[in-house]
Amino acid sequence: MKYKLVFIDLDGTLLNSKNQISSYNCNIIKRIQTQNVKVVLSSARGIYRIKKYYEQLELFNSDTYIISYNGSIVIDNNENKIIDEKIANEDIFKLIEIINTYEPTKWNLHSYDSKTNFKDIQDIDKFILNNDIYKINCVSSVESIETLKNNISESIKSTFQIASSLPTHISFVKKGSTKLMAIKKIMQLLSVKQEETITIGDGENDLEMIEYAGCGIAMKNANEKVKQKAKFITDSNDNDGVGKALEIILNEKWRKKA
Repeated sequence: MKYKLVFIDLDGTLLNSKNQISSYNCNIIKRIQTQNVKVVLSSARGIYRIKKYYEQLELFNSDTYIISYNGSIVIDNNENKIIDEKIANEDIFKLIEIINTYEPTKWNLHSYDSKTNFKDIQDIDKFILNNDIYKINCVSSVESIETLKNNISESIKSTFQIASSLPTHISFVKKGSTKLMAIKKIMQLLSVKQEETITIGDGENDLEMIEYAGCGIAMKNANEKVKQKAKFITDSNDNDGVGKALEIILNEKWRKKA
């Protein structure tokens, strides 16, 4: 089987604990592109926080895409929006009730090119009306995030797609916006089959894409549920797990055994 498309998560996966891509991982990703394998970064981060990694990996030199905000935005190299799923204003106001309940935690409202701390917004009504919001996330302790998860009402669950990229984060995006939805759209645009895809991740928001792919890979530091669904478990994000996995899986000898 020849793999044609690789989707890679950032935090806890391609990025190490210092938010850096190691030279080893970088070199492997550059090399596999010469084998006609496309690489797409798939993150909960905003576009503006992903671009620098695309530049480092030289992904802007090829015809590829960026998956942002857990699938709420997908752009091509020219920043044309392939997917553009904003949160409706009335739904944001619905979530504000929860935000006000969990005030000690840090809440951020994310637009296309920036994020704003909820506490820094003086007129929330005006802010929401004047800004397109794609993601709302909470950053707190692991214990606080678990408490928040356990107290989310059914009404909120039915309105938002809720996911965690890290144990200290929880994100709310438009219902139905997922990394898997974005991946399927890109596969359709590039005429790539399910069995020709590789996905690599670590968090709850990577679970669907890892289960779906032809070869779903979990990091050693991944969530246990993610590991259970993975076809392959690689090393940790601090030990070049992404590069090691790609080097093994895209190796010609491995393909002949598969």
